[in-house]
Amino acid sequence: MTLQKSTNSGWSLWRHLVSVWIVLPLSLAVMLTEAKAQDQREQIIQILGVTLGQSMEPTGMVANLLIYFEERNDHGGLAVLFRSTPGRFSPLAQTAVQQAIYRTAKAAGLSPDSWTVVLSVPDPGLTVHGDSLSAMVGLSVVALAKGEFIPPDRVITGTVTPDGYIARVGSVLQVSPVGSVSQAYWALTDHPLRR
Repeated sequence: MTLQKSTNSGWSLWRHLVSVWIVLPLSLAVMLTEAKAQDQREQIIQILGVTLGQSMEPTGMVANLLIYFEERNDHGGLAVLFRSTPGRFSPLAQTAVQQAIYRTAKAAGLSPDSWTVVLSVPDPGLTVHGDSLSAMVGLSVVALAKGEFIPPDRVITGTVTPDGYIARVGSVLQVSPVGSVSQAYWALTDHPLRR
C-alpha cells in the first residue's frame, strides 16, 4: 500500500491533530451507542504503508483508519462505503478491502449479507493506495462482527487469498509472517476465528 499525503499546506500536522481530536470523541460516542444497540460497533485501526518523502525515497508510515460496523436486519448483501473526506481510498484499495471482507468472513464461517461497513481516513489529504491494508481491514471487520476488538498495538499487512491465507504484498517493514486467516486472527485478537 502506498500512502500519498498532500503537501499543499504547512498546517498538515495541525490538521492531523485536529482530525484525531474530532475522531476520538466520535468514537467514544459510538461506544456509548453500542450499549444501546449491540449491532453497531466502531474501531480505529492502524495500517502500514509506504510514502515518498521529500527526497523521493520510500519511507515506512503508519496511518489510522476508522471502521464503523453495523449489522442490519435485512440480508440484502454486504454494503461497504468509503468516505472521501478528510482522506480517501484509491479504487484499487476499495476493491481489495471489499474482497478481503468477503474472504475473511468466509474463513470465519460468517455471512456478511447483513453487514454495513463504513471506512474513513481521518487524516486530511491522505490517499490510501494499494491492497496491503486489505487483510487488516478484513480481519478488523470480522472482529467487530463477532463483538471482539483488535488492540491498538497490533497490525498486519497483506491480502486475503480466496482460499483463506494471508498473502504478502511489497516490502513495507520487517514483519513476522502468518499463514492463514485463522492464525492472523489469533495473533491480532487472542481469540479463535471459529468457536
